[in-house]
Amino acid sequence: MRLTEHFFEEYEVEGFVTASSPVLELYAAGRITGVVASVGEGHTAVRAVVEGYSLPYTERIDITGRELTEHLARV
Repeated sequence: MRLTEHFFEEYEVEGFVTASSPVLELYAAGRITGVVASVGEGHTAVRAVVEGYSLPYTERIDITGRELTEHLARV
């Protein structure tokens, strides 16, 4: 809440929106419904988004980006 107050008071913004990464990733692709796979160095997560709303559960997978990179380098 303090962050929002800071933006309104210090920078005089007209509006402030927060959204989850999977939703924004789909918006960037021009879609509002889909499945987003997020692969990072230490985690992999899959999340479904329906009509712009992220479903409340995330499937975490035990394969990380680092492991995938090492595997592909050996192949």
